[in-house]
Amino acid sequence: TRLKLELPAGVAAEGEWVLPRPSMLDGPTGRGPGYNGDVTFLRQLRIAKGQPLGELPIAIRVSYQACDDTICTRPEPITLRVAVEVIE
Repeated sequence: TRLKLELPAGVAAEGEWVLPRPSMLDGPTGRGPGYNGDVTFLRQLRIAKGQPLGELPIAIRVSYQACDDTICTRPEPITLRVAVEVIE
């Protein structure tokens, strides 16, 4: 799994991603680390002083590979979009 933030001006990522510990899963090529079910990845953001109040669009590009017991799909990127609200 790869994660890349696309941030607007005045917003910067701080520190590294906080990732859950992967489980050891059985797949078509053997046993390996992976995630099953819902997964949460965390990253702190710093909003510049003087940033206007309101919503800021944040995009997160996630590349992942899904597998079941018999096959793994090709790695696939998706872009998730969220809004962060600046309130003070």
